[in-house]
Amino acid sequence: KFVYESKVRQFLDNITQPSEKTHYPFSTKEFRNELRHTLWLLPSINAAKALKALMEQHPVFGMEYKIVNAVDNGDTDGDASEDDLQRVRNAITGDPSATKTITLTVRKLTTGINVKEWTAVIFLSNTNSSMQYLQAAFRAQTPFSHEKLGMKTNCYIFDFAPDRALTVMADSSRLHT
Repeated sequence: KFVYESKVRQFLDNITQPSEKTHYPFSTKEFRNELRHTLWLLPSINAAKALKALMEQHPVFGMEYKIVNAVDNGDTDGDASEDDLQRVRNAITGDPSATKTITLTVRKLTTGINVKEWTAVIFLSNTNSSMQYLQAAFRAQTPFSHEKLGMKTNCYIFDFAPDRALTVMADSSRLHT
């Protein structure tokens, strides 16, 4: 469980509630349709387990989304096995327009793989590595086209720590790869 479980519940409620003042990622049906399949980065295995439990009880996430915890086997080394990737693909199913998924992870599935259906990456963990941040962020940029959904033209990065996002962008301008 989270130490501040009520605050985490409030966060989930806030990002799913429509408001004239704010436009949070999951606050409207249109946004949720745009964010059908997303990757959420968390700080720990325990956080992923606790968040999955809360999300499955939530009136929006629990009803509309299949929540996949990619680190429920305890392995967070970042290297995804074929089984890990297959669990995500099975949740998406053969028709990605018929399902919605959220994949929770720590580092796994953030490098070396592509899930073309992902349209967003949500950062809920701190990282000091610009390279790891950018690798994870690019998971949503894989080209994708589907007969019902059309061509993916937008991908989204949600980071609720603007100072981290700015620091990563500044650091990335110094990377020579």
